[in-house]
Amino acid sequence: MVQYGRFYDDYDSAVIITAPVSSEKSEDTGCNMGEDSKQPAIIEQLSKTFNAEFFALDNSSIMYSQVKISDGETEQTYLVLVDANNQAAEYPIKVYPLVPNAKDLFGYKQTADEWRCGVFCITNDIEHVGEVMILTPHMKRIEKRLRDNGELPDSEVKEFVQEVADWTLRTTILRKAIIERKKRSEPRSKRPFEYTSEECPRCKRVVISSRAYLSINAEAASRDPLETGGVLLGQYDSDGTWYVVEATDPGLDTYHSTVHNEMDDRYYNHLYPVLSRLYKHDLYLVGLWHRHPGAMDHFSSDDNRTNSKFAEAINNGTLSFLLNVDHKERLTCYYLDDKGTGEYHRLPVYIGDKYFKHTEYLELASSTSVWKEKERLQEEINCS
Repeated sequence: MVQYGRFYDDYDSAVIITAPVSSEKSEDTGCNMGEDSKQPAIIEQLSKTFNAEFFALDNSSIMYSQVKISDGETEQTYLVLVDANNQAAEYPIKVYPLVPNAKDLFGYKQTADEWRCGVFCITNDIEHVGEVMILTPHMKRIEKRLRDNGELPDSEVKEFVQEVADWTLRTTILRKAIIERKKRSEPRSKRPFEYTSEECPRCKRVVISSRAYLSINAEAASRDPLETGGVLLGQYDSDGTWYVVEATDPGLDTYHSTVHNEMDDRYYNHLYPVLSRLYKHDLYLVGLWHRHPGAMDHFSSDDNRTNSKFAEAINNGTLSFLLNVDHKERLTCYYLDDKGTGEYHRLPVYIGDKYFKHTEYLELASSTSVWKEKERLQEEINCS
């Protein structure tokens, strides 16, 4: 039997490598992070033990954080949700496998079956269908004491976090299998889904219109704290500049949770020609955007698959934006170079209509021009 050491005594066993969220100015948007107000005791205990900052969800008692733990060979990222009103929730602390996610780890489609739950010490979250959380027997006992007493001693908080660290060690083989599957499925890419700040000749910078940036934030605010997203429409120039003119919402037939969202394909296939016909120059699909929980500004395995599909459809790589709302909204912009190395290139970003001045991409069509294009417009709308 393998004996797993305590992570807070033996850092060679399982290492919490999460860094507290920086309070420095955001490089891309210039947003300053604010200061936290006084937090409940359990939040302060978990924040100290996990070495991670927790953030409040608007209009609720829920706080959340992203935590990353290494087993020495692989890394597991978790989303931790804590209900500060401990006695109101069946499980005041919820720990979700985020990267890799539970579906990739355990191979279920909608909900994990009884066998998987028993073997891997997980349970389906009835509040977020399709998501599972870690729940070992000892974690369950600690959760009950927190619910009954409204507080926990530091020793039991450490035991709870240790259960997460031990679970990370016990699932090493599952993460290694995912890595091997990804290598086999992406033989043509040299460094698939890795991150770089090096310049890519296909996409050197991104320019976002004021309307598109506002659309992203308005949609995210309307769904907060749930994930949401949409597609990006615009142009790209031969000098490596990509222009985002419009950003859409996800549609009508959608799914949203704190860790996952699904867009309505039929909706944005219809919306694309509707928006494009308003402009003097046709718009093209250039990428997608979505909201991520906490400070997580990297993609999940689900995101990698979606980004690959968009890159294949665009046939020139794809933009993929991540919006985080920790203390304030923060947009991180990547370009997936699927035609080259397969890496994500982090891009310099310019937001505002003033950066379109030397182009005609924001110029609207005229009523005369759309009537001249009547047959083409009718064909487009019938095909959408």
